[in-house]
Amino acid sequence: MNARFQKSKAKTGATIEVCRNLINEGQLQHALVLLTQRLKESPEDKQWLKLTSDCYWEMRRTEQSMMILQWLLEQDPYDVTLLSRRGSRMLSLGEKSAAKQAFEAALQVKPDEVALICALHVVAPLSPESPQVNRLKRAAKARKTQDKDRESALNTLGSIASREGDFAQAMEFFQASKDCITMGYDSAALEALVESQVETFKASSLQVPASNRQKSRPLFITGVPRSGTTLLETMLASHSAVTTVGESTALQVAKAHIRDECGGSETNWTWCENLSELNREKARTLYLKGISNFLTELKPWIIDKMPRNIFELGFAAQAMPEARFVYMKRHPLDVGLSLLSNNFAGNTNEFTKSQERIAHYILQSEKSADDMKSKLGCSFRMQSYREIVDNSEMQLREILAFLELPLEESVFNPEASPIMVKTASVAQVRQGVNRKGLGRWHDYEDFLQPLIHALGGWDWIHAWEEQDRALWT
Repeated sequence: MNARFQKSKAKTGATIEVCRNLINEGQLQHALVLLTQRLKESPEDKQWLKLTSDCYWEMRRTEQSMMILQWLLEQDPYDVTLLSRRGSRMLSLGEKSAAKQAFEAALQVKPDEVALICALHVVAPLSPESPQVNRLKRAAKARKTQDKDRESALNTLGSIASREGDFAQAMEFFQASKDCITMGYDSAALEALVESQVETFKASSLQVPASNRQKSRPLFITGVPRSGTTLLETMLASHSAVTTVGESTALQVAKAHIRDECGGSETNWTWCENLSELNREKARTLYLKGISNFLTELKPWIIDKMPRNIFELGFAAQAMPEARFVYMKRHPLDVGLSLLSNNFAGNTNEFTKSQERIAHYILQSEKSADDMKSKLGCSFRMQSYREIVDNSEMQLREILAFLELPLEESVFNPEASPIMVKTASVAQVRQGVNRKGLGRWHDYEDFLQPLIHALGGWDWIHAWEEQDRALWT
C-alpha cells in the first residue's frame, strides 16, 4: 500500500515537473493538454491549478489565468506566492491599485521578503525613512542574503536615492547591484556575428517579393533593451489590426534548427547566405509554430518585440519576406543609464553588468541596425524614441502607414491598453507617453565617464545625435 502510494506520488511529481518544464520552454499547448487531463482527475488540486494559471498567463489568456488565481486566493487568502503572483500580473495589466493591494497583503504575512518590498516600490515608491527601506538596507548587508535578493535590494535602494536627488549614492547602489551578476559576456562572439552579418547578407537576397497568401505578417520591433520597444509595442498593439506575442524566442529557435541542419556556426552567417527555398519555408513554419502558443487570435500584423532580434534580421527576412522591421533609437547615454539602473529578470542581460559591456552592446546593435537599414530597404524603419515622445501623432501616422494601416485613436493611450506588459518597462509604459525618460543622463554625467569613453567619446555620441535628428519630422 505504502509502496503504491510512493509510486503514485513520484509519478505525480514527475508530471508536475514535466509540465513546469514545458511551460518554461514555451511548449504551452502541450503543457495545457497535460494539465487539463490532470484537472479532470483532480479538479481542485492546487498544484495543478497554479500551473494551469501560469500556463494560461504565458499564453496571454489573461482572463482564464486570473480567474483560476482568484479562486486559489479565495481558498487561501494568505498564500504569499499567490498574492505576489497576483500583484505582478495586475501590474502587467495596468491595474496598479490592485497590484499595490496584493503586494501589501503579502508583506503583512512576510514583511522581510525582499522581492515583495522591491515590487511594492515599483507601484508605490517608498519613503527613505520607511520600515521597508530599513529592511532592504539590512538585507543588502547581511551575509545570508541570496545574491538575487541582494541585487534587487541594492537596485531599489538606488532608485530611492535617485528619487531623492542623491545621484552619487544612487550610482553606488546601482553598480553594487550589478556587481552581483556573475554571468560572463562574450564580446568577441557578438562582434564576430555582426561582422559576419555585414559580410554575408546582400540586399538582393533580402529584398525578395513576398507572396500575398499570408493572412498575418510579423512586425519585429528591435533595439537595445530600454530603448522604447515596449512603449511602441503597447501603442501599436492597441490597434484593432495588430496583436503581439511579446518577447518571443521563436526566431532564435527556428534559426538554431536550420543552422544545425546546414552545419553552421553560432558566430557566423555563412551558412545562411544562400538558403534553399525548402529551408526558408521550414524556417518560416518553425517560427510561426513557435509563436502560435502566444496568439489568442490572428490579426493582419503580429508584433514580435524581442530587442535582441536586431542580430537576427538577415535570417528573418529570408524566412519571412513579408515581415517588417523597426529599430528603436534612444540616446545611448539614456539607454546606458537605464540599463545600469534597472534590475532584469532571468539570464538574458549579462551585458548590463558594467558600463564597458553596455557600451560594447550598444555599438554592436547600432552597427547591425545600420547594416540592415542599407539592405532591407522599405521593409526596415529606424525610429527615434525622442520623436515618439515629442511628436507622437505624426510618428504613429508614419508607422501605421509603414504597416499599411489606418490611424486609430487607441494607439495614443498605451497606459490604458489591456495588453499584458511583462518587461522591466511596465511601470514606465503605464505612465503613458511622457518626457521623463529624455535626458536623465545629464544628472549622472560625472558618473558615466566609463560609458562615454567606451562608446568612443563625445565625437561618436555627437555623430549618433546627428543621425537621430535626421529622423525627426
